[in-house]
Amino acid sequence: RELNEEMSMVQVRGRFVTFTVRGEGAKARLVGLFSDGHSTMEVVWFRQIRKLKDAYQTATDYILFGKPTYYNGIAQMVHPEVDSPSSLAAVSGLRGVYPLTEKLRNGGFSSRTFHTMAMNVIAATSSINDPMPAEIVTRNGLMPLREALTAIHNPRTHQEAARARERLKFDELFYLQLDILRYAKGRKQTIGGYRFSRIGDYFNRFYFEQLPFELTGAQKRVIKEIRADMGSGRQMNRLLQGDVGSGKTLVALLCMLIALDNGMQACLMAPTEILATQHFETLRSLTAPLGISVALLTGSTPMARDTRRTDGRLNPYPRRHTCRAGGPGGVLSPGICSHRRATPLRSGPASPSVEQKPHASSCTGDDRHTYTAHTGHDSLWRP
Repeated sequence: RELNEEMSMVQVRGRFVTFTVRGEGAKARLVGLFSDGHSTMEVVWFRQIRKLKDAYQTATDYILFGKPTYYNGIAQMVHPEVDSPSSLAAVSGLRGVYPLTEKLRNGGFSSRTFHTMAMNVIAATSSINDPMPAEIVTRNGLMPLREALTAIHNPRTHQEAARARERLKFDELFYLQLDILRYAKGRKQTIGGYRFSRIGDYFNRFYFEQLPFELTGAQKRVIKEIRADMGSGRQMNRLLQGDVGSGKTLVALLCMLIALDNGMQACLMAPTEILATQHFETLRSLTAPLGISVALLTGSTPMARDTRRTDGRLNPYPRRHTCRAGGPGGVLSPGICSHRRATPLRSGPASPSVEQKPHASSCTGDDRHTYTAHTGHDSLWRP
């Protein structure tokens, strides 16, 4: 099979034909011409030249393991692992490849070193307890754990390597999902939320009088599900996913109106100031007929303007919990929080680029849970 640079690591059996030292001083290198009987390639070493030249012989079978490359159109392998066919280190079939840092390589570690250690540990372990229930393993057609751990390091075929990866990936995702469920169950048991018990004037007037278009079936279904979450008395943590222009912001607005109908404030958080301003202009125009006051607060808002947001004109609710530390910017900055702001909604990409360094701000709500400050750009809402 022809070598190409897209191959990660390969194992080649053949013989050295010649050895040549090229260059002088710091640029000296040992080049061995290696042939498998059909084609040839150059094997290059830049270190320990004299030792390696004495260690390897021509007309003797060797097995090389390394990454193939091309230089000036000639196939090469630089600093490969070299074994004799009778050596225990010469593994038949496939072999695991282990990423190495330059420090490890300089310390004498190679991919073969880690492979040997892994196989020695497996051989020395008489039994490996599989925590995965046998019913789940059988139902999903998974490889037994011990076989998977052996095959991931030294598979006999590509199919066996794929089955080993499937088993180990299944275990990782399975236990991750279990941990998420455990965490969610614990939050439901220990942390309460507000109960939004009514649909009132704001929601009904907007839905029946101001809604610019008929909602799709998917939007209606999502709002119904969110409404059930908001009325459950448990904190909601929900991801609404959809294409650009599919109506996610309108769904968020309707949910915020439910919060206002229950005497709460609502906050829409966006990852950039441009997006926050766009939301502010859009939602202010949509809610103007309802008499809802909308305010924009961004990370670039001066401190003086931050202060005016707590003087009663833009924030009519008394602050019944405290915010500590931090600096200006973000809805959870000192003096901005209100215990009645119960519906924070975030808009934008999953990993937003925040334009300022986060502050060590936090605030403690009525549920006695500490929330980390958001330092992006936000729109504030109040009835």
